[in-house]
Amino acid sequence: MTKRCLQYLFVCMLLMCLWNIKINEISDQTLEVHRIRSNTKEKSRREEGQSGWKFKTSFPVDLVYTWVNGSDPAQKKRLARFRKTYFRTNLLTATRAINLSFSRFADTGGLRYSLRSVEKCANWLRHVFIVTNGQVPKWLNLRNPRVTVVNHKEIFDNPDDLPTFSSPAIEHNIYKIRGLSDRFIYMNDDVFFGRKVSLEDFYTKQKGTKVYLENPTSTQCSRKCKIVMIKNDVCDDVCNNDHCAWDGGDCGGFPERLTPTEKNTAHLDYLTSIFYTNAVFNRAFGRRKRRYGAHGPLFIEKKVNRDMVKRFPTEVAETCRHKMRSPLDLQFGFSYLHFLMEGSNHSRRFDPRITSSSVAFLEITLNETKTRKYLNLLQKLKRKFICINDDIDYCTESRLQLRRLLLYCKNFMSQCFHTLHRSK
Repeated sequence: MTKRCLQYLFVCMLLMCLWNIKINEISDQTLEVHRIRSNTKEKSRREEGQSGWKFKTSFPVDLVYTWVNGSDPAQKKRLARFRKTYFRTNLLTATRAINLSFSRFADTGGLRYSLRSVEKCANWLRHVFIVTNGQVPKWLNLRNPRVTVVNHKEIFDNPDDLPTFSSPAIEHNIYKIRGLSDRFIYMNDDVFFGRKVSLEDFYTKQKGTKVYLENPTSTQCSRKCKIVMIKNDVCDDVCNNDHCAWDGGDCGGFPERLTPTEKNTAHLDYLTSIFYTNAVFNRAFGRRKRRYGAHGPLFIEKKVNRDMVKRFPTEVAETCRHKMRSPLDLQFGFSYLHFLMEGSNHSRRFDPRITSSSVAFLEITLNETKTRKYLNLLQKLKRKFICINDDIDYCTESRLQLRRLLLYCKNFMSQCFHTLHRSK
């Protein structure tokens, strides 16, 4: 009886050993298949130019900044030289003078803190491109494999368009950056991420691009001129002024002589170019009530951008030729968002977000009490997208007051984004 039990036990142990061997063989085969599949996927990504892609998004997304250091002595000399030439060869209205002031190109250090916010809140972005006129931030680590500085010369097709001091001209060329992902995010250096963001804050497979919009644009640029009268192939004298983009060029462009009141007009070309762009879109797609784009990140698809250039080749080329901001600019952010919604052949899917609580805009002035109040409120709101713009003339304002305000703003951003950088 004992012998039979031992035989039975021996047979059971033998069967168990054979079973374990078989299981291990199956596991090894499964593991090998998994490795083969992984290698195949990795090879496919390399073939698509996505080597090294390791972030958790369904497709690669890069980030593009435009940046200039107006405090750089060499930049100041270039700007002063251009101002002198422009004064000699053109009639310069007060608006033009504002757009060539040193304050327009002043560097307040926002890019450093914006990059910190990216590192903490949007580390899923694949690569960062910083577009400059050849300048490089002194504090930037160029050894970082995820950061590339791009010169204007690399993206402008026509060398005669350079140098340029016009942000719309530069923005219309950023999609040409070599190695840039097919979908990317564009931001100015005064835009920050206030808390964690994901791809779904910009794009979803179900609804497409999220379009962040603000208030409606004005239907009139002056008391007597309506937007629908601009760029309608009819010269309207009531629209032929600086406020109304010189009737969109219907009266032959800029007049040879300006009246004293027009010379004293300090109407910003940004708003005027919005009127002009709106008029261009009225002509192309019909009259509609259009809204301003929110001051924040802009999600861009290259194929949509190319469609827009094909649809408005003359307006885009003219914008790229402008050496400084002009009333006849095809304003980039406004035109891209509305072309996406109205005219794109490739992407008719979009998700409008009107006056979204995700976006916060703050304009800094020399009113220290208000600036401190709004900055503190901004920190409490914890919005996803933050724009901290400034409306300060660095040439004429009180230096002592200016220095005190800028030091406070710098300390605020350093503390805010340093804490953000360390928080879990």
